[in-house]
Parts: sequence; C-alpha cells; structure tokens
Amino acid sequence: MALIKKTSKILAIFAILFFMMINMAGCKPKAVLLYDDSLYHFAAEALDRLNYAYTATSDWTTFNDAFQASEWDIVVVDNPNRADTTLVAEALMYDYITKGGRLAISSWMLSWDWDNALWNALGYAHAGPTEYSPRPVYKTKGPNRLWTSPLAIPDLNFAGADDNYGTNCYPGSVFGDGEILAVFDKSSPETMGALFVANDDRTILNAFKFDDGIKGGVPIDEDVDGLADSVEWWINEIRYINASCGKSVMPVAPAVQSGLGGTPVADN
Repeated sequence: MALIKKTSKILAIFAILFFMMINMAGCKPKAVLLYDDSLYHFAAEALDRLNYAYTATSDWTTFNDAFQASEWDIVVVDNPNRADTTLVAEALMYDYITKGGRLAISSWMLSWDWDNALWNALGYAHAGPTEYSPRPVYKTKGPNRLWTSPLAIPDLNFAGADDNYGTNCYPGSVFGDGEILAVFDKSSPETMGALFVANDDRTILNAFKFDDGIKGGVPIDEDVDGLADSVEWWINEIRYINASCGKSVMPVAPAVQSGLGGTPVADN
C-alpha cells in the first residue's frame, strides 16, 4: 500500500512538471520588440497570429532607442531593405544575445556588413558569394520541433519568386555552437547554410529574405493551407526561441561606436 502511494506521488509530481514545461513553452512573452522594413510584413503577421503583443519599429533610430530603453523577452528583426550605417543596431543585438536574449532575425546586413561580430555570435560564418536572385530553402532531414510546432511547415519554394531587392541569399557555414537547420543546396550543406540555430536555441538567423516569398504579387503557399509559407516559418521560429531558456535583457551599446554615419543604405 505504501509503495502504491509513493508511486502515485511520483507520478503526480511528474505530471505537474510536465504541465509546467508545456506551459513555459507556450507562454506569451511580455515584451517583444519588432524591427520591420519589409514590403509584406510577414514577421508582423506571425506575431499577430501568435497573439503576442509587441512594439513595432520600422527605422533603425527608433529601434535602437527602444531597444536600449527597456528589457525585452524576444526581439524579431525582419530587415530585407535598410542597413544601419551607424552599426549601433548590430552592437545592441550582439550585447543582447551574449547576455541571454532571444533573437530571430533575417537581415541583408549579412551581405553589407558580413564580417560583423554579430553573425559569428549567431553561429554563422560567411561562406559563399552573395546571391542576387531568390532561391528555394530546404529543411534539413530529421525530426525537429522547428518544423512541426505549432505548424507543420513546408520547404520555401522561392524559385521564380518576385525579386524586389538587390541581394537575396547569403550562404554560410557553421561557427561556434551554430547548427544548420535549412540549406540552399542539399549537395553542399556545410557551405550553403540558410538557417542557423545557436546559443542553446535562443537565436535563429535566416540568411535569406522572407519577403522573397511572393510570386506574381501573391504570397507563396506551397502547402495550400491559406497561410503564406513565410508567415508559417516566422511563427515556428518565434515559438521556437520563446521555448528556450532565455532572459529578459536591456542591451547596452558601446560608449563609442565607429559607424559610417549618414542615411541608412537601402538594398534595392
């Protein structure tokens, strides 16, 4: 009888812990910061569909000011268009993730400022020439919750997509604790990485533009579920980093930042 009671208590404890884990993975972050200079606002739609409240910014000055003014649970950067010539945004993101912050980012600054320390900190090393037309992005084989939670998502078939920008893809290889979970070319996965997870699953770097997920002015929807594939990828990425053991962080920029100054450079 005593053994049965002891076993029941253990099972009850495991049930409570399991319930707590599920809730932690699915709980809403309280402070989310979005940078979005895209044409189609796929990341913003993903946050809306997740029902996450967020602070939206669309220029680097506003983003940098907001970033330094508060602690943030998650930062999402959808940056196909303008580079921050002051380099402050990259410095803040670097400080944020090294202190435990959660970041999901797609940025053409991988090409414009390819040797910035931020990219290595996100598990990425520049490996191939910048590409100037959209191309497909393939998920790596094997089970991974990034591809199934909360949505079962397809590869990104961007072949023949509308091309609204000067650059499109920035193939990379692994740096540090980075892991490649999607590639541009299955025959050369080590140097054709397209999506990098690092920092104990707190960060995701996309080496391509989600805005390329448009064909003939219509969002690409390969799985025909009524939701743009680019939105689906953002939803899963944001949920993925939200489930990690990150911290709420208010980043600090260096006292002196050697930037180029002037108006942000556009990729068009």
